[in-house]
Amino acid sequence: MASAMRVFLSRRNCYNLVRIAQRHSRLSTNYTQRCFASTKETKESLIVTEADRNPLKEDERDWISYGYDLTSKDTDNSMHHLTMLAFITLGLIGTGFVLMYNPDYRKHHWARAEAYLELHRREKEGLPLVDPNLVDPSTINLPSDEELGDYEIIAAINLDWHFTNEKDLLKRYQIANNWGFTAVETANPYVIDAEQISDTLSECALKQVLINSRDSIACRPEKRKEFEENVEQSIRYAKILKCERIHMQSGKIADNDNLKVLEETYLSNIEYAAKSFKKVL
Repeated sequence: MASAMRVFLSRRNCYNLVRIAQRHSRLSTNYTQRCFASTKETKESLIVTEADRNPLKEDERDWISYGYDLTSKDTDNSMHHLTMLAFITLGLIGTGFVLMYNPDYRKHHWARAEAYLELHRREKEGLPLVDPNLVDPSTINLPSDEELGDYEIIAAINLDWHFTNEKDLLKRYQIANNWGFTAVETANPYVIDAEQISDTLSECALKQVLINSRDSIACRPEKRKEFEENVEQSIRYAKILKCERIHMQSGKIADNDNLKVLEETYLSNIEYAAKSFKKVL
């Protein structure tokens, strides 16, 4: 009996589900018909033609723009050609033309030509090609020995600005000696150990008459501690090299700096350096 009831209820449920589905299907069909009937009058107005979807001309259908104009092929091509002319043709060729035919505004070629002419003149007249007296000594009025008194005249060469084709600083000392110099200046001796420079000075019979401080910060108020370290290092090098003169580099001034503060800092630092030098040198 129970099994028969279950079968009856199952069939009844299936029947109800079918009736509900049919009813919803009829409602959906009626709604669809009404929608098509209401839009039938405006159907032609909603049709999008090929011309509406693609307003380009027949010969522009497969055209890919250069990026100058996305709607006109002629305008896009014209702008592309104009840009290539301006930047490629005129830019590269014009720049190359200017560089090749630029006047010798620094007179490098003129100076070289004059040097060759001078060498040719000296060779023709039997003169030495390089004269140690660049200026005729007879045209220079020098003080007499009595006027000089105890003053010592030293002809020193700066090794940081001369013989720059030689990268090794120690070899520049040897070159200066070969050229006949007896004294040298070095702006930055700190790249080499002071003992090595001292040995080179002894070998070349040279005198170190001037060195610079390591950094150019004497007027910078925020670099006070570093300046004192510079002073200590400069003194150590000066003692080993037996150098009596140290140039403490002042430093650079920025646009927004207070000049009064920089001046006070510079004077204070130079006073500190002078007192430190006086104690040991």
